[in-house]
Formats: sequence, structure tokens, C-alpha cells
Amino acid sequence: HNLPFETDAFDVIVFPESIGYMRLNRVIKESRAVLRQNGKLIILTFAPHKGRIDKLYRCYPLDGLIKILSSNSFRIEQSELTSLILTKTKFIYIEAT
Repeated sequence: HNLPFETDAFDVIVFPESIGYMRLNRVIKESRAVLRQNGKLIILTFAPHKGRIDKLYRCYPLDGLIKILSSNSFRIEQSELTSLILTKTKFIYIEAT
């Protein structure tokens, strides 16, 4: 948090299974600030499920993520809840501008 970057610094920001370790409202707000106009935010994260990935990792439901993104002026381009066949672990994929 407290990103050391100027406003409008990035075309793309990617959170590959890392957003569960961050304060969601804060990181989304800071992402909006450093993302250029029409820039893309990509989130891949674990969906809530039985069992824990890590005791510090927070799993957010898809609708909750979409609500927070929308409240920070992100437009959802794609969202998907999917699972791995072998492990049955569920993932959320979101693209937003």
C-alpha cells in the first residue's frame, strides 16, 4: 500500500492471487489512482471455499469484488468463477477498466 508511483502511471495492473493479502478497499482505490485512463485491472484470486489457502489470505466473493470495483469507478469487462478439475479449488477472474 501507499504506492510510490505517480498518478496515471500504468496501462495494466495485475493481481495474480495476491489481492487476498491486501486491504481490498485501499488497494482498489490506489490502483484506480495509478492506472491510466482506459487502463486495465486484472484480478485472479481464490474464491471462498471450504478449507483455507493460508490463514492470512482473505477470499472474496465475486459479487463483493464487483461491488468494490464499481464503487471505485471501474467498469467490469469480464468476470468469471471457475474451478480446477483436479483440486476443485475455485478461482475468480476479473478484467476491469
